[in-house]
Amino acid sequence: MLNLFYLILFLLPVNLAKHFPVPSSYVSGILVDYLIPTLYLTDILIILLLIFWLLEKKTTTNCNGRYFQALFLFLLCLLPSVIFANSFIHALYKYLKIIEFSLFGLWIYHHRLTLSPTIVVKSVTLAVLFQSLLAIGQWLRQSSLFGYWFFGEQPYNPATPGIDKIIWLDGSLKIPPLATFPHPNVLAGFLVIGLVFILQGLSLKAFKDRPYWKIFLSLSLVLGLAALFLTFSLSAWLAFLLITVPFLLLSIYPKIKALMIS
Repeated sequence: MLNLFYLILFLLPVNLAKHFPVPSSYVSGILVDYLIPTLYLTDILIILLLIFWLLEKKTTTNCNGRYFQALFLFLLCLLPSVIFANSFIHALYKYLKIIEFSLFGLWIYHHRLTLSPTIVVKSVTLAVLFQSLLAIGQWLRQSSLFGYWFFGEQPYNPATPGIDKIIWLDGSLKIPPLATFPHPNVLAGFLVIGLVFILQGLSLKAFKDRPYWKIFLSLSLVLGLAALFLTFSLSAWLAFLLITVPFLLLSIYPKIKALMIS
């Protein structure tokens, strides 16, 4: 079951899904992505993980009922907003997503002591490396590379209506990469989180003692930073700096770290 979780971590950015358009998914005759109920590949894997958890004999003894009670009360408070929503189908879909990821979060909490930090970092690093290489390739080509069936890559080209463009150094218009995400800012947000995991991984003793893994993490970090730059997401750049600068300062100056702890 832990291996399934590590697979989910790697596939979280993947956009492969089955879409179920409904009449309310159209606004002025235009199909809006955010209004389409969607079943993602990762949804199926998370549901499988939760089913396996439910079937575990130790579940009832290991789980703290307080967290389930708190989650139940939270979901109960949200229920009226679903029932009386203007678009019941979309509200119900989002409600089910909240339930899914809340239970997924509980699974992570209850298995936190059995999860391997090194494998978690490896899974996230592989995801960052894959997304970064795809993003850099998209930037060089200025279009998608393989199409939707390649891990859900968003098909686009310079003629795609509504595609975001930025002014490059030479004054030309460039399309920021999407990788498998619907928007460059979403890709940037994922890269910020993933790069923080990689930085933390570089400080783990398990990787320090293995030079090949250290090289792999460092290479993934460099490519991830390059992809993050190409997204031109200023908010993501700022978030990354706000997270990493204190982290680096604490790593470089142990005295500052000791002073803050005291």
